[in-house]
Amino acid sequence: MAKYIFYTERKLTNLSNDNEAVNFQVIGFEEGKTEEEAYLNLKNNIDWVKNADFLDKDLRSKLVFETSFLSKIEKVLNYLWENEERHYEEDMDEDGSVENHIFTTLKEIKSLL
Repeated sequence: MAKYIFYTERKLTNLSNDNEAVNFQVIGFEEGKTEEEAYLNLKNNIDWVKNADFLDKDLRSKLVFETSFLSKIEKVLNYLWENEERHYEEDMDEDGSVENHIFTTLKEIKSLL
């Protein structure tokens, strides 16, 4: 199961100084095997969402990883990091490039953690 955050965006809020601010409104979090299933669960599990007609056109969602899942990803990355860095350096061309190497992907993922 995956967990998603559902939100609306670009809504205006009146501030106390008579200015307006663009903001996001979090509608809720819900789980599902797919984003569509999570959306259906959101509509079925939160009473006020069932009748909110703005959601179908304005709602956005993003996949959310739970802490336990992130720690598992980090554990795998740390395990692979040492050997893959060495293989990456061994596979490097004279110009310093390496095409389609897993270490490039590992570096990108590691930078997100």
